[in-house]
Amino acid sequence: MKLFGWEIKRATLSPPSSGRWTTIHDTFTGAWQQDVSIELENVLTFSAVFACVRLISTDIGKLGVKLMQRDPSGVKLETDSSSFSPVLRKPNHYQTRIKFFEQWIVSKLLYGNAYILKARDRRGVVNKLYVLHPMRVHPLISETGEVFYRVDHEQIAGVREQTVIPATEIIHDVHVTPEHPLIGVGPIAASGLTAAQGLNIQESMAAFFKNRALPSGMLSAPGVITKETAERLKENFQTGYSGENMGKIAVAGDGLTFVQFSMSPVDAQLIEQLKFTGEDVCRAFGVPGYKVGVGPMPTHNNMAALNQSYYDDCLQELIECVELCLDEGLELPNGYSVHFELNDLLRMDKTSRYAAYDKAGKWMSPNEMRAKENMLPVIGGDEPLAQEQYWPLRVLADRPPPDMTPPEPPKPEDEPEVVEDQARAMLIKELADVRYAA
Repeated sequence: MKLFGWEIKRATLSPPSSGRWTTIHDTFTGAWQQDVSIELENVLTFSAVFACVRLISTDIGKLGVKLMQRDPSGVKLETDSSSFSPVLRKPNHYQTRIKFFEQWIVSKLLYGNAYILKARDRRGVVNKLYVLHPMRVHPLISETGEVFYRVDHEQIAGVREQTVIPATEIIHDVHVTPEHPLIGVGPIAASGLTAAQGLNIQESMAAFFKNRALPSGMLSAPGVITKETAERLKENFQTGYSGENMGKIAVAGDGLTFVQFSMSPVDAQLIEQLKFTGEDVCRAFGVPGYKVGVGPMPTHNNMAALNQSYYDDCLQELIECVELCLDEGLELPNGYSVHFELNDLLRMDKTSRYAAYDKAGKWMSPNEMRAKENMLPVIGGDEPLAQEQYWPLRVLADRPPPDMTPPEPPKPEDEPEVVEDQARAMLIKELADVRYAA
């Protein structure tokens, strides 16, 4: 059969000329023999798991996607291509760009693998992308090392029967690969038991508070009673005075007494245990605890630094894997690449941004700064501004060296010459003073 213009073989047909298929099943060797399984439907009901998956997938999904082209100088500039830009703006007929990348990341986080089926137009250019359910895709390897994928029924992606598809038509984004390069393991493998523990704690707390937060107790009789009598008394007392009937007046005859158990310290620390399970889940996902409300808020308020740390420790590897998968999957020509717009994620507060613009004024033009703030350009703002006293190093290097000869010491000033008239005036003044004194 043909699928999107490609000749595809069904999985039920004979194996390739190499002889047989090799199918990969387990996430690690011996998983099914050890009865190790994690029910995602149950794990996702734990709030910390859901919060981490939602936070990571939505943070990546909301980022803009740009097609970049490297110019002769080596600088990457945003461009538009009739062959590649449309599929980045609208990956398929039923999803927006945001929901498409959210589903991509959710599949990778929960199952450790994201399988994206490619559809091509008559030119052979990829024009549609479909995220397949990971449980309906199985990697196959021939004896010669060729990789294929057996895809089960996926009506919305146009796969109407079980089909074997070559690796050239599948984008496979794997998470951590401890056993096999085609089988990824997601954070659930490390946090599944912790999530199950958290669910058990929540169920225990729900039952405890349904009983009005009172611990159970013991009925005691003054004498020996039969097992049947003990079971009957227990059932009658539990049915009549527990759960919704808690608080009713109990009447115990024949010397029966009820002794209420005290709450153990372990039972009293359920909140602390539940907090630990949330923090442990965040550790597996690489999410800062404060992002999902299970950890302390950082003491400093530098949001740019916090977002940068969140990007470095959690999002960067996921984002760059998607970018590289798209580069190869869309078969972009040399010099083209796909990039997520990180400014929205790492955007600083207004005061920090304006301070950064002041420092960048020597190499950024005012209109470039205004564009980052979504403001229209102004006349005369297309060139960077610099102060007059700043000189290029080339000009400073061509200037002659300064004269380092020490200056000569200043000559002593000559005594002023007294003219004859001034001397006569001084003599007359002295005579006058003598006569006045006499």
